[in-house]
Amino acid sequence: MENNFPTIQTKGVNKRAPLLDHVTELLSGVTLRRNVVAESLTRVERDLAPGFEYFRFARLHENALSSVFADMLRPNGSHGQGESFLRFFLETIGLEDQCLSNPIVETEYQANGQRRIDIVLQFNDLILAIENKPWASDQDDQLRDYSEFIRSKAFPKGRSWKILYISNRVPDERSLSASDRSDMIKKGHLIEIDFQKIVTWIESCAQVTRALRVRVFLEELAQYIRREINGEPQMNEAEEIKKIILGSPDNIKSTIALNQVIRSARIDLLRRLHDGIEGEIRRHEIPMDLVWEGANLEAFKRHSGFGLKWHVDQDIYLRFEFDGVNSNGFFWGIRRSSESVVDDEIRWQRILEVMKSNIGGAKQSSWWPWYTERPDAIFGFDEEHRNWEWSAKPWVEIDNGNLAKRIVHGAKEIYGWFASVDKLDLLRPSWKGIVR
Repeated sequence: MENNFPTIQTKGVNKRAPLLDHVTELLSGVTLRRNVVAESLTRVERDLAPGFEYFRFARLHENALSSVFADMLRPNGSHGQGESFLRFFLETIGLEDQCLSNPIVETEYQANGQRRIDIVLQFNDLILAIENKPWASDQDDQLRDYSEFIRSKAFPKGRSWKILYISNRVPDERSLSASDRSDMIKKGHLIEIDFQKIVTWIESCAQVTRALRVRVFLEELAQYIRREINGEPQMNEAEEIKKIILGSPDNIKSTIALNQVIRSARIDLLRRLHDGIEGEIRRHEIPMDLVWEGANLEAFKRHSGFGLKWHVDQDIYLRFEFDGVNSNGFFWGIRRSSESVVDDEIRWQRILEVMKSNIGGAKQSSWWPWYTERPDAIFGFDEEHRNWEWSAKPWVEIDNGNLAKRIVHGAKEIYGWFASVDKLDLLRPSWKGIVR
């Protein structure tokens, strides 16, 4: 990859600018320090097990994480610490003056028939709905429906009502319009916090916890959220890198210079992914077409993505998408190509059945007959592929060509599932409720 650093011309000889030398030295220093940290951790592995993370084995999906939060918020929860966790939580979201008497905490609270709110807290004078969004995208009109429902629940008893939205991104406009969101925030009905504040809350709870087993659990939970939701590196590695960056004015300048070109480097890598996928398709003579949203991907916009079609006329196809800005919230599934494609219930169900029979259950929406954000064996995606802004893994796999190979191979296998049961028509406009 070409660099964008300046050169100095002196008597016909190109000399690298001093800044480039400092950048090269900085990168070498960071690499060396990371290796030293890794070696140091290996030496203490038997005694401290620094790489062990409980939640790496007991992975928390969204509902499980909500259940943990709900138990922490219950004064009579299994943690045995009374009201302290709830009090810290209300302070975190700016409701420290709330009376704590007789709170009722419920999960998967049914609202408006099909909707289920992650957590609902009911106090004597307040009803608080909590929407927990660590990974998943918003559904159509989701927050709008929640607000209508919670308002209706609060009104008969004269209580105030609020919705707490926990996410590292703002609500999608398809869930709540920008004007309604602004109005709800202004009136105090919508509170938005990120998972960094959740980590702060959990760590505050851990500090006052007298039960050792609970304190260890909370510390592990905070570490899990830091790594798997917020995309933070291990603290010891991050501290060592920070020491290098702040070690001299030249290192600070070099870091700023690197930051200025990293976006350009990522755009180059995205283009390399495009070319790699096209190359794999040609190399193996696969009858497949790449759908590539180059402008949106290179602007790192939310909902940008790419996909693969087996037939050029497919109106439902295999798609990979970023639910967040800056290449974050990566997930994949089977999606309709435009709003004009009707989300036919029978068609959606049959597509879901094909996918479930081969890879298992996932989620469904009006746009996606089947999608998943969880690790899978088809493409080899894991938690490190969720947020590309913070993870080096997907970029390294683009650089060495492995990601393009896996995407094309996995796409061929998935379309093979539909072909094997003679249901490729399900993905084409020619499908008109055909019964097979």
